[in-house]
Amino acid sequence: MIETDRLFEKPGTFRVFILLKINMNKEKINIFCMKCAVASSEMSYAVRKKVGAVIARDGRILASGYNGQPCKIDNCCEFVNENGELVSKDTVVHAEMNAILFCAKYGISTDGADLYVTMCPCQKCAGAIIQAGIKNVFYLDEYRDMSSVQLLEKVGITINRITL
Repeated sequence: MIETDRLFEKPGTFRVFILLKINMNKEKINIFCMKCAVASSEMSYAVRKKVGAVIARDGRILASGYNGQPCKIDNCCEFVNENGELVSKDTVVHAEMNAILFCAKYGISTDGADLYVTMCPCQKCAGAIIQAGIKNVFYLDEYRDMSSVQLLEKVGITINRITL
């Protein structure tokens, strides 16, 4: 129990308490949304890497997506090349792009929203994130090319790694 009289003993004490509570709540929301992105990744048919994404505003999920083929196309994400390596098909739509496109299709504004994605976005997805008006990006794992971080930061989008 908090004694309210003690909160006002020093100027600014009450405000600090409120800010701490808001920050703790934001951390809880970030963990929740990232766990939802992880759950979304389980829907992917990809063999190499299953990626999930969630777009949220004020802790409310607006859309989710996972990496996979476009609708009405066989959902096989990779092929074996001549060297015997498993390679992603060019037609695979990334998780964050799927979530953004869902919002576009159904008229859901992403302006000022947060994006939670299980892998740091690539350069192409970073461009879509910028154009969608997303303000904060949270990711779980690093991508092989992390240059998108500088691009997003350059335009004022905050990007942070979350650990679960």
